[in-house]
Amino acid sequence: GFRLQCQTDDPAWNDLVEARWREWGEHEADSRGVAPLDALLALTYRSYLRDGDVGAVLQSDGRIRLVESDEISSRAGPFRPDAGVDGIDLDEQGRVLRYHINADARGGYVDRRLQGEQITVDAKDMLFLARRQRLGQTRGVSAFAGVSWILDQIDGQIEAVTVAARMAACFGLILKRAARFPGTQTVADSAAITRKKLRLEPGAMLEIDPGESVEQIAPTHPAQSWPPMIQLLARLVGRPFGLPLEVILLDFSQSNFSSSRGALLQAWQTWRCDQAVLERFLEAVFAWRLAAWTRDGTLPFREDWQSHVWLRPGWQWVDPQAEVQAGMAAIDAGFDTASAIA
Repeated sequence: GFRLQCQTDDPAWNDLVEARWREWGEHEADSRGVAPLDALLALTYRSYLRDGDVGAVLQSDGRIRLVESDEISSRAGPFRPDAGVDGIDLDEQGRVLRYHINADARGGYVDRRLQGEQITVDAKDMLFLARRQRLGQTRGVSAFAGVSWILDQIDGQIEAVTVAARMAACFGLILKRAARFPGTQTVADSAAITRKKLRLEPGAMLEIDPGESVEQIAPTHPAQSWPPMIQLLARLVGRPFGLPLEVILLDFSQSNFSSSRGALLQAWQTWRCDQAVLERFLEAVFAWRLAAWTRDGTLPFREDWQSHVWLRPGWQWVDPQAEVQAGMAAIDAGFDTASAIA
């Protein structure tokens, strides 16, 4: 959803560059030819959060190929004796020199650390985004790193409560009488222990041996405490992503206008930071393509080619009437501009 808007002194040049950029993004950007640039940018953002880092190779044919995080690796292991960290060569000052990417014989990038072909890409030919959390860190950290165990707890609770609800919804009928037929069949388990062979299905009747008794299990369904627990766990999951509970669950039923607006303001602040990261990524791709188009004569060169902006994706207002009135008041008071609000 990022849109290029050139702002040089030549309107014709602006229109020509914007048209060429749109055409390249829609039909030529993806080396695999399966997705436009917008989709590649979305996948880049998803990989950036999920894996901690992601790469994009700037190929000589004018296309880009996204590289998964686990495809950037070293055959010698994550920590090598020489200056490098898990597939990335560094100089004495920690600057990136080259990347090592695992690829198969067909040229498609796959996850093969110990087999298949491995190619080397110079730092100038690859864009690398990483969620770093320390000054000396080279590779990124997944946003799920600290909350994966919470997701396991949520999954386990949902499964347990669902099973309890299914058990509570079942009605069992047991018939007890003197055995006229051979007793219940037995079967030996993996430890060679003989146990009764029982199979219960909805609507089934179970015949038991004389002297046996059965108690019906009445599962307890935590109807009152379970929703708040899930909400608490979901809130903890959303913290590394900067997302409030209402946005995570897409549920504003328990929020009033003020709390909903506060939640959205928090989400927007996070998204603006992420958009800034993606804008720098797009800026590098645009400079690479514009230089190539200038060299081959597709576009004329201009000294003020950097006079452009990226129109980022926006979002709808919570209360359009109140937001428009607030924007007009801010413009009248000199606190904001019409362009910034738009």
